[in-house]
Amino acid sequence: MGYRMRSIKEVATYFKQRDPDTQMTEPTIRRMINDGTIPVVKTGIKYLINLDALLSMLGINEDEMSKIST
Repeated sequence: MGYRMRSIKEVATYFKQRDPDTQMTEPTIRRMINDGTIPVVKTGIKYLINLDALLSMLGINEDEMSKIST
């Protein structure tokens, strides 16, 4: 299985689609990157986040996330 690398905007959209009241917004994700909470890969000016690693780090099971969105 490959890595699901996503941009900051894509990660924020992922959380927003599953939980419209989420606090995982673009500014929150940027803050977490800047303080070193979220590991990233920088490609040029873009930061890429391993979505699976982030979900694991936050203790989120993707099956639980899909239940929230339904």
